[in-house]
Amino acid sequence: MIRVTTLESFRRFRDNVTETYDTEEKLIEHIKGEFKGNCKTEIGSAFHYLIETNGEYLQGLGVNFSENQILIALNHQALISPFVPEIRKNKVFDTGKYKVEISGCTDVLQGNILRDTKCKFSAPTYMDYYNSFQWRIYLSIFGLDRFLYDIFEFVGYKDEMVKDVSNLVLKQHEPFECVRYEKMESEIITLINDFMDWIYFRNLQQYI
Repeated sequence: MIRVTTLESFRRFRDNVTETYDTEEKLIEHIKGEFKGNCKTEIGSAFHYLIETNGEYLQGLGVNFSENQILIALNHQALISPFVPEIRKNKVFDTGKYKVEISGCTDVLQGNILRDTKCKFSAPTYMDYYNSFQWRIYLSIFGLDRFLYDIFEFVGYKDEMVKDVSNLVLKQHEPFECVRYEKMESEIITLINDFMDWIYFRNLQQYI
């Protein structure tokens, strides 16, 4: 079974999105499960808990938010309610060359709309979200037509802050909408074939 995040990581490597982060070495680490996260991913996970659980399980995660940042998260939660959090769903894709099961877990299902919460530590580049295959594959798996990225930016974050963002301004950007289009499914099939070709080329079949 292949996770949507793995396919998107491959897509970024294939398309050479960045020379620093989207390398083959980092992709293989991701596939082998060697990447254990960092302070930014932990801040993002804690912020997800705020929205999805009303902060019920926030204690113990080691992230320090300000009262205003928590209020922004809870106001967003109220705005998009009612919703169902953290739904995992699988779909088998038959490309004609490969038959693979892909698994995705959406942050928020709001009626017939999928939403994904993103925490950023620099100004977002909206083309990065549009070019992503995350939303495309999620729409395919769930059989829906609309996907929204809810983007929150911790302005001025520096690595030495570790997991204390309480002194930063939290900027909530307008949701970025992505919608199904005619060639979407065929482009997903092409990505899957490219990924599986590379998996066999690198002899990584045992990790998927």
